[in-house]
Amino acid sequence: MKTRSAAAVAFFLGCALATGAMATAKIEKIEPASPSVTLEGGKATVKFTIGGSSDDKDNCGFWVDYADGDSPDTRVLNRSEGLLPRVMEHTFTKPGTYTVKVKGQRVKTTLGCNGEASGVVNIVVPGGAKAAPAAKAATATPLAPNCPDGWQLQAKSVDKKTGAFACASKLPENKLECGPGLTYYQTATALGCRKGK
Repeated sequence: MKTRSAAAVAFFLGCALATGAMATAKIEKIEPASPSVTLEGGKATVKFTIGGSSDDKDNCGFWVDYADGDSPDTRVLNRSEGLLPRVMEHTFTKPGTYTVKVKGQRVKTTLGCNGEASGVVNIVVPGGAKAAPAAKAATATPLAPNCPDGWQLQAKSVDKKTGAFACASKLPENKLECGPGLTYYQTATALGCRKGK
C-alpha cells in the first residue's frame, strides 16, 4: 500500500511540474505606458507592461484586474504565449483614477505564477482635467446670485444651500410723475399712472 502511495505521489508531482506548479516566474510590477490618458470618442486604450522574471521553462497563469468593472483578463505565461516582460492592453470608457492589479492565479489547468503588483493610471476627459466625482459635483459651492441689468435680486428668494434665487424688475429710484387726474401706483410686477385716487 505504501509503495502505491509513493508511486501516486511521484505521478502527481510529475504532473504538477508539467503544468507549471513549480514555476519560477515572478510578477514584480505593472506600469501603464503613460500615467495619464485622455478619452477620445468615449474610449481610452492603455498599454500596461508587466515586469518581473521568467524563463523558457515557465508555464503559469495570471490575471489582471483593471478596476473598471470589467471581468479580469486571464492569461498564461509560457514560451509560446509570451514571457516577462509582457504587454497587455485595455480600453477604459469612463474618466477616473484606476488602480490596476496583476496577480499570479490558476488559469484552467495551469497553476498560478508567483508574485503580484499594482499600478495607477488616470483616465481624463479632453482638455486634461479629471472628471469630478458625482458626489463632489453635487456639493460644490453655489455661485453668488447675479441679476442682469434692469433687474434686482429679491433678497428673500436666496437659498444659500442650493444657490437658487429670483430677480424682479428694478424699480426706478423716484416715483413717476402722473398727469392731472391720475395717481401713481406700483405692484410687484408693474408701475404706472391710473385714473382715480
